[in-house]
Amino acid sequence: MLPTKRLIYALAAGFAVLFVVLYFILGAAAQDVGGFYAGKTITLTIGAARDSDEDVYARLFAKYLGRHLAGNPAVIAANLPSSGGHAAAAFIFSAGAKDGTAIGAVPADVIAAPLWFGPGKVAHDPTRFVYLGSAAPESTDCFVRSDTLVMGLRDAFVSEVAVGAAVDGGPTRDGPTLLNSLLGTKFRIVARYGGVADILAAIEDGEVTGACGLAWTSVATRHPDWLPKGVLRGLVQESLTGADMAGADMATRMGIPLVTEFLQSGADREVLALAYAEHGFAHPLILPPGTPPERVAVLRKAFLATWQDASLVAEAKQALLPVHPAAGEEVAALVERLYAAPAEGIERVRAALASEKVH
Repeated sequence: MLPTKRLIYALAAGFAVLFVVLYFILGAAAQDVGGFYAGKTITLTIGAARDSDEDVYARLFAKYLGRHLAGNPAVIAANLPSSGGHAAAAFIFSAGAKDGTAIGAVPADVIAAPLWFGPGKVAHDPTRFVYLGSAAPESTDCFVRSDTLVMGLRDAFVSEVAVGAAVDGGPTRDGPTLLNSLLGTKFRIVARYGGVADILAAIEDGEVTGACGLAWTSVATRHPDWLPKGVLRGLVQESLTGADMAGADMATRMGIPLVTEFLQSGADREVLALAYAEHGFAHPLILPPGTPPERVAVLRKAFLATWQDASLVAEAKQALLPVHPAAGEEVAALVERLYAAPAEGIERVRAALASEKVH
């Protein structure tokens, strides 16, 4: 039976009304997102000390973010470095404004470490953060002063090597701990420094022989001449592949061996694969759980546009700061994959890190 003209007219009128309603609803939502930031201030809480790697990346991002949001909001950065960045993560998780004006910048190990600590040990849940993205992937290395008798990692199997580490934990403590536990090296971990800058100063002063868990960027941005002049000698790349990470190509060209050359078993490789997974999102930016999806979408778009800003790129290049941003969805997928790892592997990483002995 064919529809009558009256039915056709009624359906057409209904669709017209529906279209108008949707137009105003979606238009109002778009206007809210587009105009929301006018006159607003975004607070970027940095879970690290001033002049740390996280601080350098975060402040560079804060400097240019407002350009790429409608309304050009002000962006202020504030440091909350206590507990190795976990205090900042807890603040964003529980107290950060959920309207798109609160962003956190934390070390990657703050996202991964709750797996190794065990449940209930920190006041935030990394699986519930909204991930804005990561500025760059980055692996770490072990370095020693080149004027010492430590010529390669094999020497650290025979004699004790004093390495500087951060008092609040993180890669400079976890890196040598994993090597001691899995490979049998004899790194003596001197964990009394405030961060990378202090550790490098201790190496320069001869307080310690070197350090592990150091990103190439950590050295290059503070002492651009050290690596080209051979002030430091690389012992090992704390990486399974040596690819697609900031600094990994330089480390490979310098002949610094991968940790895989010293592994004794496939099981140990699996442990390190889990422990090093955080390298894929080395400089993450996070939003509080519950941030509205439409604001998340706007901020994620602005995140990528900010790192592509020509002025930012030029400034980063001058500072020898690698910029290879990963989108929020990509970082979220990496974190989800990490937290879905088999329980047996997680327990082995926990056991390896629990063997830490510091001085």
